[in-house]
Amino acid sequence: MITISSAEAALKTVYLDVLSQQLNTNVNPVYSKIKQSGENIYGKDIRVAAPFGINSSFKAGTEDGDLPDARNTEFVQFVSTLKNLYGHLEISDKAMRASMSNTGAFVNLLNMEMDSLIRSCNFNLNRMFFGDSHGVLGRTVYSAPSSKTIPMSTAYSFLENMVVDYYQGNTLRTAGLKVVQVIYSDLPTVVFDREFQVYDGGEFCLPGCRHLEMHGLESLYGNHIYGLSASDYPWLNPGEINAGGWLREAELTKAIDTIEIKSGTAPTHIITSQAARKTYADALKKLRQNIDVMTLEGGYTALSFNGIPVIADRFCPLDTAYIININDFKFYQLCDWTWIEGDSGKVLHQNPGKATYSATLVKYADMLCLRPGSQYRLTGIYNFDQDA
Repeated sequence: MITISSAEAALKTVYLDVLSQQLNTNVNPVYSKIKQSGENIYGKDIRVAAPFGINSSFKAGTEDGDLPDARNTEFVQFVSTLKNLYGHLEISDKAMRASMSNTGAFVNLLNMEMDSLIRSCNFNLNRMFFGDSHGVLGRTVYSAPSSKTIPMSTAYSFLENMVVDYYQGNTLRTAGLKVVQVIYSDLPTVVFDREFQVYDGGEFCLPGCRHLEMHGLESLYGNHIYGLSASDYPWLNPGEINAGGWLREAELTKAIDTIEIKSGTAPTHIITSQAARKTYADALKKLRQNIDVMTLEGGYTALSFNGIPVIADRFCPLDTAYIININDFKFYQLCDWTWIEGDSGKVLHQNPGKATYSATLVKYADMLCLRPGSQYRLTGIYNFDQDA
């Protein structure tokens, strides 16, 4: 017979390794390539010494001349707070008791809960990979006194049954809105479970997540990068160009060349939206060129541009392409994914006043780029033009 103790043991010994593997390798094909490190953790902060430039300790001289002066390598310190990443599952006492006498039924119950937890965590980790740590899912594009069908700047970060909070500036206007329907169209629209006052430029976030998420790719393009002013350290700023509507081969090549000049290494990935990838493939077909397809680690497939995989992702802004070297990124973590345990060492806890049990998965980590200036972003992309 299955008991609470055996369920605890299964969560600790069987499911934890599976969950950790899935959340570290199956978020997206780029995320899975980022190395993890437990170094440079100081209390609740990550502090990383990032070198820049060269130390100039080289010269060409005469046979009996002076040797080059020893010069120290210059560093700046990147600082970020460890982000608190949680995944939560809940099982009712009734469902647990109904399956306790049947091992197969109980395993199916746990598998279903684990699958749901993995989907939710992977969805949000992937979303955060492209974000700026502010946690904005989407913004409203007009004002209305009362509505529940809301046109959005983008709808790809929403899913049915998601619960969100709505902000105007830093003011929480409406809490606990439930997503009923997501309409992916030329005018992205989200339908909520009730009407509320809408403000132009209002922002939706997951409850309690505002300004608390991981640093993603968009974090490189703010006024501050890991505690440093981008204007005080101009070499920190990544490359950027507005494509003016067309994704041109010349501009992609320029971005790749710029990265190689600044870093001495070639970019490893081009990441863009699914729409941009389609227009790229259509352009190659139109020009009767072969479409090179690459098979990546983990079974992913990608188009190829000069040997660099072109990866499409739902969370990449529709008009943007990132050209990055994934070796410049690293996850700094206090621990890998693990269950929160109480004083008794239990991971399944009865919710106070409820006939339900819950368990919480946790990881304290953040993603940093050690060479922000060696990355690149193309914006304003709507079509691919091979010849222009």
